[in-house]
Amino acid sequence: MVGTLSDIDRSVLGQMDVGALFHSVLFAHQKALKGILGERITTIITGATLPTIEKVLGKASSRIVRAERTEDALKRFADLLLVSELISGANIRKEGSGYLMEIDGCAFAEHVHHMLNPKDVTCPWAIIAMSIAQKASGQGVKMSLSEFTPKGSKTLIELVS
Repeated sequence: MVGTLSDIDRSVLGQMDVGALFHSVLFAHQKALKGILGERITTIITGATLPTIEKVLGKASSRIVRAERTEDALKRFADLLLVSELISGANIRKEGSGYLMEIDGCAFAEHVHHMLNPKDVTCPWAIIAMSIAQKASGQGVKMSLSEFTPKGSKTLIELVS
């Protein structure tokens, strides 16, 4: 046994630490790909990554993408994040040809946003939301960069024909 934390405390801290590591790995991969491939990274993410996420969602969270409207599917995803307590607030609203997704109180933001100061990447939650929007709408999405705050992010999820 390591340390003096109870098993429950150790489990919760361990999950948050692992989650923050995965968040930072996704940011690092996005930055590396953008450095090597430039703007072609958006084609890779929308063309190759989002369909893989859709497959996982279809199995693990099929209720989310079965919504009648894209906005409902995105709100179900936000509700899932709220219930998981990985975020403390979410706002999804129609904006232009898509939706603006605002995340607040992200459990990983405190560790990752301050340390990595992300500017040229997309929030991992937003990448999942883009996949949900693409599946629910039957349209493609345009990859958008997120605006990061100390506790969350804002990302435009733009649908394209």
